[in-house]
Amino acid sequence: MKTSELEIDKKKVFGAIVIVIGFLLLINSCSRIDSGEVGVITTFGKPSEEVLNSGLHFLNPLSTVNKIDLKIRTVKTASEAASSDLQSVHTDIVLNYKVDYKNVMFLFTKVSKDERYIEESIVVPFINEAFKAVVAHFTAESLINKRDEVSHQIQVLLNEKLNSSYLDAVSISVTSFKFSESFNTAIEKKVTAQQEVLTTQNNLARQKIENEITLTKAQTESQSIVLKAEADAKAMNLKRLTLTSELIQLNAIEKWNGVLPVYSSNSLPFIKEIK
Repeated sequence: MKTSELEIDKKKVFGAIVIVIGFLLLINSCSRIDSGEVGVITTFGKPSEEVLNSGLHFLNPLSTVNKIDLKIRTVKTASEAASSDLQSVHTDIVLNYKVDYKNVMFLFTKVSKDERYIEESIVVPFINEAFKAVVAHFTAESLINKRDEVSHQIQVLLNEKLNSSYLDAVSISVTSFKFSESFNTAIEKKVTAQQEVLTTQNNLARQKIENEITLTKAQTESQSIVLKAEADAKAMNLKRLTLTSELIQLNAIEKWNGVLPVYSSNSLPFIKEIK
């Protein structure tokens, strides 16, 4: 092979190598950020102040893009605490949280970009701390009656803690509280006693109503008897005032059946001698 031909082959190989290297550099300098993500650029480990939003970006081939997910994340954990009356309380807490977009750079440089580390080392401990702090201000019984208020206070306190690590609490759900068996038994007895008291009160109230109805009925009947007696008395009095001997004679004649009784005397009944 001639020298000129060797030189041409070397140039072709070198050109191909340059093209390949250039292609690789072009690929490495191109980065795509998906929707719901941002990117933090680092060059030899040093972060830049620029945060990349979603889209296609061309960078220094020597730089690296560290993607941080801004979408809502969910963590569920079991928590335990003591109420103000020293009852052991267990529950499951579900927290929805997200990265604070305005402080992505601080999260990356001062905390971490690793989701697992953030969840296990920051979020879950904060949940347990907030749960214990809030539950300590409630009795075990009030926790049952004021669960919404307890959840709200936990979220407020938890959000304060998460903000210190550049995270935001979106929502929190606290499931049913679980207590010791002895406490559950005591609650059941109390509920049973309250139901019995309520039943007794209802029975007394019903009996009172029935007694009032009976009394009203008796009073009505008594008043009717009195009124009837008064009416009879007035009628008798009126009858006595209007009753004369002539009226008595007339009533007797009206009731006579026309049969004369037999008497030893000569006088006829109902016939008054006219002088």
